[in-house]
Amino acid sequence: MTRDGDSLSYVPKRLLARVGKDVGKYRIERLIGMGGMAAVYAATHRNGHRVAVKFLFEHYVDDFDVRRLFSREAYVANEVEHPGAVNVLDDDEDEQGCPYIVMPLLEGETLRRRWESKNRRLPVAEVAVVIDDVLDVLQAAHGKGIVHRDIKPDNLFVTSMGRVRVLDFGIARRLVGGGTGSATAHMMGTPAFMPPEQALGERPAIGPHSDCWAVGATIFALLSGRYVHEADSAGAQLAAAATRRARSLAEVAPELPDSIVQFVDKALAFAPSQRWPSAKEMRDALASAFEPALGKSILDVASDVRAKLVSELSVTVDDVNSSETLPPRRRAQDVPADTEQRLPSAMQETGRSTRDPRTSEEGQHQTVLAAGVAAPGALPRKRRRAAALLVTLLVLISGVTFFAIRLRQSRTVSSSSVVPSLTPTTILHLPISSICSKEAEAHYRAGLTAVQGASWEVASTEFQKATVADPTCPEAAVQLSLITYAFNTITEVREQYRRALSLRDAMSERDRAMLDALSPLILSEPADRSEWARRLDVLAERFPLDAQILYNAGRAHMMSATSASEVEHVLDVTIRSLTIDPRYADSWQQEAQALIYLGKYDEAIAALDKCLEVAPGAADCLTERITARQASGQCGEIAADARRWIATVPSAYWSYVDLANALFLEGAPTESVELALEQARNNYPGPRRDIFFTRYRIALTVLNGDLAKAEELSQQLIELARDSSMEFDRLNASAFMVDLLIETGRGEAAAKLAEQVLRRKGALADGYWPAKDEPFLWGTLLARDKITLSRWQTETDLWAARVHSNFTLRQLWGYRWGPVSTIRDLAQQAWSQRPNELASASLLGERREARSQARLAEGRIALAVGENEEAVAVLESATKNCNGIHNPLYGPRAYYWLGQAKERVNDAAGACAAYDAVLKIWGKAKPRSLTADDARKRVRALGCKR
Repeated sequence: MTRDGDSLSYVPKRLLARVGKDVGKYRIERLIGMGGMAAVYAATHRNGHRVAVKFLFEHYVDDFDVRRLFSREAYVANEVEHPGAVNVLDDDEDEQGCPYIVMPLLEGETLRRRWESKNRRLPVAEVAVVIDDVLDVLQAAHGKGIVHRDIKPDNLFVTSMGRVRVLDFGIARRLVGGGTGSATAHMMGTPAFMPPEQALGERPAIGPHSDCWAVGATIFALLSGRYVHEADSAGAQLAAAATRRARSLAEVAPELPDSIVQFVDKALAFAPSQRWPSAKEMRDALASAFEPALGKSILDVASDVRAKLVSELSVTVDDVNSSETLPPRRRAQDVPADTEQRLPSAMQETGRSTRDPRTSEEGQHQTVLAAGVAAPGALPRKRRRAAALLVTLLVLISGVTFFAIRLRQSRTVSSSSVVPSLTPTTILHLPISSICSKEAEAHYRAGLTAVQGASWEVASTEFQKATVADPTCPEAAVQLSLITYAFNTITEVREQYRRALSLRDAMSERDRAMLDALSPLILSEPADRSEWARRLDVLAERFPLDAQILYNAGRAHMMSATSASEVEHVLDVTIRSLTIDPRYADSWQQEAQALIYLGKYDEAIAALDKCLEVAPGAADCLTERITARQASGQCGEIAADARRWIATVPSAYWSYVDLANALFLEGAPTESVELALEQARNNYPGPRRDIFFTRYRIALTVLNGDLAKAEELSQQLIELARDSSMEFDRLNASAFMVDLLIETGRGEAAAKLAEQVLRRKGALADGYWPAKDEPFLWGTLLARDKITLSRWQTETDLWAARVHSNFTLRQLWGYRWGPVSTIRDLAQQAWSQRPNELASASLLGERREARSQARLAEGRIALAVGENEEAVAVLESATKNCNGIHNPLYGPRAYYWLGQAKERVNDAAGACAAYDAVLKIWGKAKPRSLTADDARKRVRALGCKR
């Protein structure tokens, strides 16, 4: 047991015995807290990743109900699929059969601890932002049929990034498919925050409205410092919750505006029918209730609130994972005194490990646990603040430089070598050497302004001018290296990087580190994006208040992410960047990218609107908004954004491509679409101009049904690609020709070309763009019995190992299995190996030309294995995307597959409409399209009217 804030802290020896030992894949480092039924430890996975491991107490191991409910947290939290829900990463048993679950090791404090430290009253703005975060998580949970059932300040964790995480899904109830499945579990929860139906044990009556009541009770406490029902004991409180109506918030906080009082009172209505039916409706009402008191929107106050949270929580951090999973079914017996040991006095005084603080990570900060569960030896709050103030004064007076704060730790780093710089640095405040000429400095400053405004084309031009004006200016060379790979070939990118390296001795420590971090991205073959991300994590620890470094750390993870949890990390560091530099448009764009990945298109567009508010000329935010609109099917809005982009940056070649795509989708004349593509060609930088332009000319001819012209242009593209130094260009050009030959019924010729191309594979560099078409070529050979199944398996295994850091799991799966989905056994195997993240819309990697590849593969494979309802849902979503000229061969095919799926679910009208869409595009194709021929047969068989 522990006693928080007391000079004496006791811990059972059996719990400390785990420290320093390996349990499965985890080295247990230290005990960080105990709850009513579990102990939590900080640990390190054998790959170096820091985690928290929660062990069920031994005396519950044989209790079936408690053990089952403990393990449920590992499944229910992950089903929510929201960055604000703390996912369980792993679960297992130790050698003694004691179950444990593994979670991320987060930093911050529980909302209860924060509330108590603020004299049990939080500012209205902070409450609005916190509750908005909570309702966002609950909205996702309710959408999955999950009711949390224990929302309270103890289970709401404020991270050191200023974001709220919802803990403890261990007693959550599924509305579909069962619930807890135990009669003993129906009244679990916390009386002070328990709605009447839950207090009465009316299990069937518990639903999303029950969580809304608990959220209302939480707001009631945070704003008033009082509970809805106050009593001398938990039993009396439970009785009050079951039988008494909630008092009005106005009775205990008369100073609050009527709109907030009415909002909370509705949430606390005794009858469920009088509350909001779910978190979505409650969140929608939250804005109108709080904005009159705030004088602005919650979104507008969020940055200031999060900045304050980051500032305050960087001094004291709590470990989230100590929260109890659920109240124990029986009270554990007190541990005899002779089985406990008193902690070392040094630990009582400081809350630190007794190891040398110069060599241990624990020596850098103290830890206090969440959910009212104290860390062994935790200091009282006031003493911690006093200690922090003393350290600050010592820094100011004596110039002590070692003051290590870990704002986030997602990789293992030697703490003894990290001495963070704590000077806030916005992008515009980056220094420049006195050796740079005045002209170079002027272009450098203009480039930084363009970067802050998310206009990379302009920034690239300005940094190039700076390096021309003064080739010895180191800062300009670094900044150019940071963005040049977005526009140039790998050869040009490496040449620029080497020029920057030649100036390394003249650079600041910060810029040298930035340059070193780029090395695995630019010089490794293939590009090692995972190592790039790891190095930037280290750099972000050394410079935790440098907005550009934080942005780039998020960007590196965004471009190497293989799971939603990594995108969550992107959101964290991006918010930190925005806290330092709220006008950093690139960070607003990056937040939107992460939200797009999570399928939150409306929120992404809102972030991009904010980007354009702070930087009206932010071209990159315009293009990202187009991406969000394409993914969400808002095709009619794309042309206006593309034209605004062109007006902002006339030289931005991609804006003309987006305009061409929008014009095509609107049914504009072919001449108008071609003119837009010609403008794209004229503005494309570098030697790949003709390759880029020819690809889109081919796309347009394919969608116009002129497959003979498309074949002629494809041959030209292959010739152009022979001059490219990139393997990607050659494979991409040849793969398009192979697919075109297949579509026009020349499978043998397609296989012959695929074989020729693969024999020459590997002679060139992957560079920045990985060879995503290689699995398609191997699949072509397998489908025509040109290679064995084992050869296909070996080659695609090697491909996946080589490019895994460049794609999400979803994309790897789609690229690999999509081309062989017509082989039934392989389709079954593919379906069984679907990544869990398939429910999210992924736009990472090649987000423009192949953003729907995995989605189409999923629909096609679902069709092959007879998952017809799912095939319909997936393919309908895929056909609504505004891909147009970005994915010309797969667009019509997606309609054909959708028609097949519609037939199987007895939707003849829907099938006819899908087949008709195919025939409108390829019905008169020359030469004939196999897909159109098959669609025509299906139309006749169904008797469709055209």
